[in-house]
Amino acid sequence: MRYRIPKYGIIRSENAAKPVAQKNKFLLGLISELAPVENTVDYGTGKLRYLTEILQTTNQLTVVDSLVQIEREQKLHEKTCSIKDIVEAKNSVRAINTKEFIELSDEFDRAFLLNVLQIIPIPKIRIEILRRIRRKLRRDGEIFSCVQYRNSDFTRMAAMHNARQFRDGIIIDHLRGTSFYGFISPDQLQALFELAGFSVEKRDLHEGTCYIRARPV
Repeated sequence: MRYRIPKYGIIRSENAAKPVAQKNKFLLGLISELAPVENTVDYGTGKLRYLTEILQTTNQLTVVDSLVQIEREQKLHEKTCSIKDIVEAKNSVRAINTKEFIELSDEFDRAFLLNVLQIIPIPKIRIEILRRIRRKLRRDGEIFSCVQYRNSDFTRMAAMHNARQFRDGIIIDHLRGTSFYGFISPDQLQALFELAGFSVEKRDLHEGTCYIRARPV
C-alpha cells in the first residue's frame, strides 16, 4: 500500500515486506496452535511469508494487499513471479487487492494482520483497516495480529542520515523508495483494537513483538 505524505513524498509500504526466509519461529508456533477454520483472510500479505503455515489452519484463504504488491513481479518463494502467479496454482487460495476486499461480500472466520500496522504512517488509516477487517468477520470470528514494538534496529535506523522523524515513527529514504516504520507500544496497539470495535482476548509479548488475538465486540 502507498501513502502520499505532504513534504515527504509517497510512502511505499511494500518495501518493508520481508521474504519467506525471515520467518519468526515464535509466530510459527502460535499459528500451529490455532484451531482449523473454513475461511481465512491474510490482510497485508506482503511476500506471502506465512502462506504455507496459514494454509494448514484453513480450508480457504484470501490474501489481500495493494494492487501493485499483488501484481508486480518480485522474488517470492525462491523464484521471480507475482503473488497472483503463486496463488493461481493453488485451488484453496485467491489474491485480491484492497479495493476488491472492501467490495467483497464474503465473511471470514479468521483474519491475519501480521506486521502491518507499524508500516502505516497515518493513525486513522490503521483504525480504518481494523474496522474494515472487523466488518468482514463473522460475529464469532477472530483476528490474529502482531506488531514489533522494540528492536535494536530501531535505534540504528533512527540515527541514519536518510531517516526523518514523522509522527510516531521514522521515514527512511532509500533506493527503492520511501518507507515508514512506526513504534507502537503494546498498550497503544491494544487501544487501537478496542477503538476499532474489538475485544482483546489474549496478548503475548515476546522479544519485542506484541501478539494479539481479538474478536468483534
